Amino acid sequence: MILEHFSDIGELRSALEMYRKDGRTSDAESVMFISAGNEIEIVADLLHEAFFPAVVFGVHSTMLVKGKVDKEGIILTVFDKKQKEFEYTFGLIDRASTDPTSSIIDIQKKVDSIHPGNEDTICLEFCTGGEEYLVTTLNSVMQKHGIQVFGSSVWNIDPSQGKSVIYYDGRIYEDACVYVLIHNCCGRIRTYLQNIYCHHTGGRGHIVTKVDRKTRALIELDNRPAADVYCEEMNITRDQIMDKFAYHPFGKDVGDKTYTVSMRSIGEDGRINLYKQVERNDLLYIMDLGDYKKIIREQLQEIKKEIPDMSDVITIDCLHRYYLFQMEDYIDEYLHELNTNFTRTFGLVGAGEQCSDQAVNQTMICAVFERRRAESNKEKKLAEIKKYPEKGSMDARIYPVSYLLKYVSETKDELVNQETSVMQYLLDLQRLIDGQMDEDDPEKLKEFLKSIKYGSKSVFEHIARMNLHIGDISNMLDQAEYLVGDVIFRDGLTGLLNRYFYNVNGERAFKEAGKTNGLSIAFFDIDDFKHYNTEYGHDFGDRLLSELAEDLMYFFRNDHKVYPIRMGGDEFMIMNVGDLSYNEFVSKMEEVRNMVSDKTISYKGKDIRFSISIGMSHTITDRLTNLRDLYIKADERLYVAKNAGKNRSCSA
Repeated sequence: MILEHFSDIGELRSALEMYRKDGRTSDAESVMFISAGNEIEIVADLLHEAFFPAVVFGVHSTMLVKGKVDKEGIILTVFDKKQKEFEYTFGLIDRASTDPTSSIIDIQKKVDSIHPGNEDTICLEFCTGGEEYLVTTLNSVMQKHGIQVFGSSVWNIDPSQGKSVIYYDGRIYEDACVYVLIHNCCGRIRTYLQNIYCHHTGGRGHIVTKVDRKTRALIELDNRPAADVYCEEMNITRDQIMDKFAYHPFGKDVGDKTYTVSMRSIGEDGRINLYKQVERNDLLYIMDLGDYKKIIREQLQEIKKEIPDMSDVITIDCLHRYYLFQMEDYIDEYLHELNTNFTRTFGLVGAGEQCSDQAVNQTMICAVFERRRAESNKEKKLAEIKKYPEKGSMDARIYPVSYLLKYVSETKDELVNQETSVMQYLLDLQRLIDGQMDEDDPEKLKEFLKSIKYGSKSVFEHIARMNLHIGDISNMLDQAEYLVGDVIFRDGLTGLLNRYFYNVNGERAFKEAGKTNGLSIAFFDIDDFKHYNTEYGHDFGDRLLSELAEDLMYFFRNDHKVYPIRMGGDEFMIMNVGDLSYNEFVSKMEEVRNMVSDKTISYKGKDIRFSISIGMSHTITDRLTNLRDLYIKADERLYVAKNAGKNRSCSA
């Protein structure tokens, strides 16, 4: 495995030339990159050209390397077929913010393909959002194998470059997670979490009494507006809260760890919008910034003692912690501490951190790779062969729903066990109180009260764990609508929405679009599709349909109310529910037609091309008052396009 840093794209180009000459590019199986200042596709194109046919994937991030903040460089990780130090595999989770469990079969297969041991494997992941759903989904698999989830929400420090995205195998994703399972065959991989905050002096715990999980809004603490509770304890006004949160965030205690919760904004009703999801009955504390220089110095030294034979260290700092250190003029000193204690450290700045079973804020997490021996001396066990449903089958679509239900059932059982422990403690406490009713000795009563206080801490820990389970159950159940929709509304072969989706949702879409740009549809099919089935066989026909569908899904990935549908056979529809104006929609469909006619599919030594013909209609332009007439008009125009010579579109 090659792990290197380049100061700019020119230095990367020079290195790639050297890699080509010494043959290192031909040994690559996959390539991961992190780019600080360059357009992600420019870097990816260079790497694709150099390492083809290896899979290339990467993200944007400001980096902390070689004792400096790097906003221009590139970190390159090349996973080599020949190396023996690591086992690895990688994958992509699409729709990360809505239903990552839809990728559960692929995640399980990846885990089955490596051989995790004790503290020697991590799941390194980078996501664009949906952190809580992702952490729950990944941990539902990883925890059974002792694999630590470790990662970051990607963040683009330069707003002019647009939204933070993930690049994976030739495509850009705005709602996804890319992950790499890394098994260190030469030692451990230990993960650490660094919290530089402590409970506010003179403060107390506050019970979360009302939230909005979808927006991550903390609405009430102790049955009062959350902002008012914060202001009262800090003796400030609402308009001062956002100036304070870097120094005084919320903290959530779970066991002996405190997880920091950062603030996004303050609502007019006194809600506090957060970057991390909290649950009802969570116990939150307002935090004070501790002696952070001492905390950081001592923890880094402790890590160095625990793992004297470390090789590489990956650190991820929250952007709000990064901003705090800038305000404190501490960045240079902090980077010096990292550089002094860790020989080879690669640091990233992210919009949030995921470590183990938590998504956190204003924190640094690090993964430390140990190298106790030159290479693996363990005999690899053959992976247990497990059967999973075939991709595209009905069983494969049902599987995530079944998995979700099983997970919820098992987690509910664990929740009941925690509840039993709390009830047992309360019953024991009741008996102890009965035994102390006649006690007159003040010292004994004092000791008894101390024991109750200590016991209450244990109860809070149990409740905190129960709330984690409740959160995990909620995170899974929130995905159920999407997963069930995949079973009912997805075409098995192509993964597109099906005709039943159109039949069920068409009328509702017609009414909804009437409030904006009107409903427009494009109806099209593959020109001479029967010829391809006859000439090359039905397997090629299925492949043609699948590749066209994949291109359609990718093309319209950022148009949130534009739905590609397979109506049946080689007939497709794009339904635009007011997301685009009709002119924009017609223009986009022309792009689709050109994209298809430029596409080449290699099959059994032949390069095969194909085309589509398109008919379009629009409720407003065509003065149509019902869905059926809209459909008929688009169908008529499809045949106009066919009769005009095919590979054409007709929109008026």
